[in-house]
Amino acid sequence: MLFSWRLFLLAVGCNSLLVFLQFYVQRLESRCHLIPRRWSIIPGTKQKFLYWQDYYTNTWGDLLGLVWLMNGIFHLLGAGSISIFQLFMALFMAVLITLLCWGYWLGRQHKPDWCFPAINETSMSGRFHLAYFGLMVGLAYLCILSAFFGRLTGAPLYLVVIGSLIWFFTIWLDSRAGHFEDYAPQSNQVPVPPSAFC
Repeated sequence: MLFSWRLFLLAVGCNSLLVFLQFYVQRLESRCHLIPRRWSIIPGTKQKFLYWQDYYTNTWGDLLGLVWLMNGIFHLLGAGSISIFQLFMALFMAVLITLLCWGYWLGRQHKPDWCFPAINETSMSGRFHLAYFGLMVGLAYLCILSAFFGRLTGAPLYLVVIGSLIWFFTIWLDSRAGHFEDYAPQSNQVPVPPSAFC
């Protein structure tokens, strides 16, 4: 499969729009005081409330890693290598994995952040992030399937692999920085409702 600069630039534009949309919705929510202030201390803990830009996965991972996943899909679509059945399977996988992750992120163990500012609460920017997350799960499924059956080859395949490695590296960076640590209330603190931040 040959690399197309036109498809690559289309992937960069689409991915950048989807990524920065999350940032700007979060910014609007912050200005309207719909989510806590950035780096404010989560009540009952010593943990900071993190925003989109605090996560390596949201910034470098999504912009520099996942753009190559979208590039691979655009190359597959341009070659007519994705069937309707594969699209439905990708949609099924995206919805299933997104719902499972959403259930975890809404739980008591998840530390509040820009997406999930309190237990059982999803911000508007969090909803945009869930949609983006689901889209990327579906695209990853299609790329893996297409690579397995030999439809995604050459430079687009290698770039999908490199982009995936970049994204997994940013997960490691976030984990190492403690961004994914569980909610840790101090000494028998009950999880705080959203109104406690206001």
